Amino acid sequence: MRSKKIYSRSRFLLILVLWFFAATNGGDAKSPTVAKNTILFIGDGMGPAMLTATRIYAKGSAGKLHIDGLPYTALVKTHSANHMVTDSAAAATAMATGVKTNNGVVAEDATAIHKVRHGHKLESIMVLAARQGKATGIVTTDTATNATPAAFYAHHHNRRKEKNIAAQFVDSKLRPDLLLGGGRKYWLPRVVRDPETKKPGTRKDGRNLVEELQEAGYHYVWNKKQFDQINVQETKKLLGLFEGGKMRFDIDRQDDRGGEPSLVDMTLKAIAILSQDPDGFLLVVENEHPDTAAHQNDTLRMLHGVEMLDKAVGAVLKVIDKSTLLLVTADHDTGGLSINGPAPLATQGEALLGKTRSNTLRRYPYLSWSSGPGMERRPMSKDAEREHFSPSLIQRRSALHTAVDVLLAAKGPGAEAVHGFLDNRDIFTIIRNAMNL
Repeated sequence: MRSKKIYSRSRFLLILVLWFFAATNGGDAKSPTVAKNTILFIGDGMGPAMLTATRIYAKGSAGKLHIDGLPYTALVKTHSANHMVTDSAAAATAMATGVKTNNGVVAEDATAIHKVRHGHKLESIMVLAARQGKATGIVTTDTATNATPAAFYAHHHNRRKEKNIAAQFVDSKLRPDLLLGGGRKYWLPRVVRDPETKKPGTRKDGRNLVEELQEAGYHYVWNKKQFDQINVQETKKLLGLFEGGKMRFDIDRQDDRGGEPSLVDMTLKAIAILSQDPDGFLLVVENEHPDTAAHQNDTLRMLHGVEMLDKAVGAVLKVIDKSTLLLVTADHDTGGLSINGPAPLATQGEALLGKTRSNTLRRYPYLSWSSGPGMERRPMSKDAEREHFSPSLIQRRSALHTAVDVLLAAKGPGAEAVHGFLDNRDIFTIIRNAMNL
């Protein structure tokens, strides 16, 4: 009789323990298995050597970036459907849609040929999220219609047709709720002058896309003062276009008439607006600056670009909860940066660029590029110095992309899928599975 009571009690305890683990997801009641929100950071052109160089520059060799602290990592292949070395359009298409396409093509399959013919349209992860009622948004320092952001909401066989891409954003039934970046000239007709540059818009069809979106309920801002005054609680849809073309590097904004919000500011405000949706959100954040700087072998601005992306990741980590999947990656590597040694362990900051007197007698630079204009090209701004640029092996007016695998780092629900060697198409699948889209 006693043995039966012990058996019953043991069985009850076993059932209780099993129920507890099932109810708490393996013992952590605060770790959901489905991501309510996802934030995807894309460093344009940000190869792994750039991350290493930025760590040394900003924190020292023994230091850590915010990206370094993300618990799940993988290497990602970036080839396109027709080239071993991808461009941003094909890479962004793979991440946004899970399908490889040809270089120069935005969110159309490989039947499309760049500048020649359209292919079959591909549905992006952002459209899937919007269809399920989630808020969606894009933040970029590039023009808001360039290849990487465009792949998440538009379709075109020529990434350079940015006026067409802007019109597709406006005409889409499931367009993103928030879009922040540059490129006002593609949204304004020729009869309207830019409020900052005073140059006329470039649209020949007469459409004022900014006004059309305002009529559709979007709040519009074009300078930092307006951006800072946004009432987050009263803003559901937002369009911010802060430059006629690409947004400026952070270190070149001293003489910007309108002023521009930083990547950190744009990202945090985007999260504040999108998180008002009870169904959750999908946000894509791109910093294009590492790519632009690398194409010119402007090492200082490349380092600042990667550092700004890392600061944005750090700011996001402070505000998100365990229901958010965070992903950080790059579309490709640009320029083939090399970190040369041996070098003193204390090398940090601008000493990495060879600006200090103690480094002037070095026989070779700590940082060099595999391709690009090297130190022969004029600086990008009047206050820049030659030392901001590093030499290159293959002399070209603009550095080439490379086929080097890029980093993918992650944290949050579904992040455990980030491990080993992946393809850039897998990023689409990871987000879709994590959010149950």
